Amino acid sequence: MYFRVWNFIREHIIDKRPGSEWLWDVTPEGEFVSGRPIVEPWKCPYHNGRMCMEVIRRGIS
Repeated sequence: MYFRVWNFIREHIIDKRPGSEWLWDVTPEGEFVSGRPIVEPWKCPYHNGRMCMEVIRRGIS
C-alpha cells in the first residue's frame, strides 16, 4: 500500500515544473484541477512553515 501511495504522489502530486514543489489539488485519477492556485494561504506559509519548524525541532539536517 505504501508504495502505491508513494507512486501516486511521485507521478501526480509532485509538480515537475522548475521552481515548484507539489500540486495543491488533483482528481482521484491524478489530473490537475485547473483553476486552482498552486499556493494558497493554508498550504503556504502554514504547511511549509510548520514543516520547517518540525525539521528544526527534530534536529534534521
